Amino acid sequence: MDKHELKTRLESMYDDMNFSNDKANYMLSLITDTNEDKEVLLKNIYFNDNSPLKIINYVYAPKGDCDYTGEILNISLKYDYFVKGINDTAQSLMRNYTNAVKLFLIVLSLPEPYSLLLYLRYYKRMNADDVMQKLHLSRTTYYRLYDRALSHTMDAYKGVNV
Repeated sequence: MDKHELKTRLESMYDDMNFSNDKANYMLSLITDTNEDKEVLLKNIYFNDNSPLKIINYVYAPKGDCDYTGEILNISLKYDYFVKGINDTAQSLMRNYTNAVKLFLIVLSLPEPYSLLLYLRYYKRMNADDVMQKLHLSRTTYYRLYDRALSHTMDAYKGVNV
């Protein structure tokens, strides 16, 4: 991982850690709901459009009017793709949350003043000038410490399975 990717992860760390669990729970409940919707829809298509009379006595109707297998498979596959997309989104949210927590723990475990500097900059979302003012640092000192903090974070991050 390079410094640019690390900065991107640090910038999204706060949002990834503080996402609403309601969103993930809603996504997972939506998967269950869509599976039930799929079953109801397929049953309706099968039983309403193919009444027992049509299924038993398909001799009197053209073959295309009685064969709904392709339509049912198409609907079933589309629902499966839809559910897979929802599931992928929910898993992505949880993966981002887990990675953000790991990164946050790395930031907290850095020696002072690196941990405080990154904490204020990325978790408290202060800009560089505000961090300099809070920590009473000159611009040169701030950026020297900031570069070292990023280097320490990258070294620590390499040892973590993310």
